[in-house]
Amino acid sequence: MTKAIKLSARLKCICDMVQDGANKKIHGADIGCDHGYISIYLVQEKIADRMLAMDINEGPLKRAEENIREYALSDRIETRLSDGLSALSHKEADTVIIAGMGGKLMADILFKDKDKLKGIDSLVLQPQSDIPEFRRELIKNGFEIADERIIYDEGKYYFPMRAKRCVEDEASLFEYLSNDIYMIYGKHTLEEKSHVMQDYLLKQKKKLDKIKEELAENETDRAADRLTAIEREIDITERALNYMQA
Repeated sequence: MTKAIKLSARLKCICDMVQDGANKKIHGADIGCDHGYISIYLVQEKIADRMLAMDINEGPLKRAEENIREYALSDRIETRLSDGLSALSHKEADTVIIAGMGGKLMADILFKDKDKLKGIDSLVLQPQSDIPEFRRELIKNGFEIADERIIYDEGKYYFPMRAKRCVEDEASLFEYLSNDIYMIYGKHTLEEKSHVMQDYLLKQKKKLDKIKEELAENETDRAADRLTAIEREIDITERALNYMQA
């Protein structure tokens, strides 16, 4: 009997977001698959019927191939050398997963060739940086954030999210785009009101307060401009904390 794969808390959370509460099995593409663990888990758990494990580098792809063979899933998971979505054909997948990349790179992969997303129903994403900007790019390109969580794993906070084709009206989208606390901290993560999110916000505020104190002692014009920006971030963080406590 083939052993069950074990995932980190971060990867398990990403996989949990894939199914979207539906019973149908997905056809997925894991972009930047690295070791292939996400594809293996989704097939083992019968969440995915088949998976494409794709990576731009041959080294990670070979590691993924070895792991897929070890778990006896070569007939259900195909590996493919690919620069982003370039090697993905139309209707080969209904779900795209990208985790562990910077937000700017992830947005470029998704939207530089929008035709690649035709037929894609769901995006499961975990940007490492530039997360507010990434949320904005998703919405501007016709997707809405259907779910978003915060996970604390091995000393770091992560914000995996699931996006789907937009069905919101323009007024609702404008409300999301114009709401600072939604764009920076995520509507769903704030509404969940978890202890993890509260801890994160408190740490953010403490960090920002310290930066404010240091900048207040610097009388340069550059420090003054930075101080204004930090004070705005503190205000947004305080409003996010109040939102959670309401």
